[in-house]
Amino acid sequence: MLRFCASRVSAAWLMQPPAQDEAQPPTPLYVIRKQKKSRWWEVFDPQGELVCLTVYKKGAAEVGRRLAA
Repeated sequence: MLRFCASRVSAAWLMQPPAQDEAQPPTPLYVIRKQKKSRWWEVFDPQGELVCLTVYKKGAAEVGRRLAA
């Protein structure tokens, strides 16, 4: 069985700020929004134009990911 001993953890390690890469997630280029009272998901480009409609949120995320690549 593993046990955690707090006295062995360095206080300096606990006080380090997160790395710059982890501090802010990248800004999404494509916006995914659910239609009201519907099961459809909308994908918009950075200019705000509708790119596509999907039934599943995972599908909308995949479309945005592929278009952003």
